Amino acid sequence: GSPEEHDARLVALQSRATAERSQQYCFNVNRTVNATPPQFVLAWTDPPSSSGALVHNLDLVVVCSGSYWLQRLGNDHLQGVADAINTVEKVILTDFQASGAPVETCIASVVMRAGGPGSAQPFSLL
Repeated sequence: GSPEEHDARLVALQSRATAERSQQYCFNVNRTVNATPPQFVLAWTDPPSSSGALVHNLDLVVVCSGSYWLQRLGNDHLQGVADAINTVEKVILTDFQASGAPVETCIASVVMRAGGPGSAQPFSLL
């Protein structure tokens, strides 16, 4: 299906991730001079694990039209490595400038990388 669309300064979403389907959200981000760079934050509470590894490994993936749809991963800092340790992931669009088109379209996806079939993990996306 199509990503849900949002146009606001702060959006808080709550949903569930499953291994069968990623969740996608479309944001229209306004470019403003001297504004704080836009950021996306994914957070969830993971069940306890005897191994210490994440039971449900969720990943935040953000792409934006103004950066030629370059894929950014949560907590990655453009290294190309998904975070498999933390239950809070953040993408800060540090290269988001007040030049170019007045509105940029960004798609934030939440992907479950670990978790059994049929399992669902609640999460929040800001």
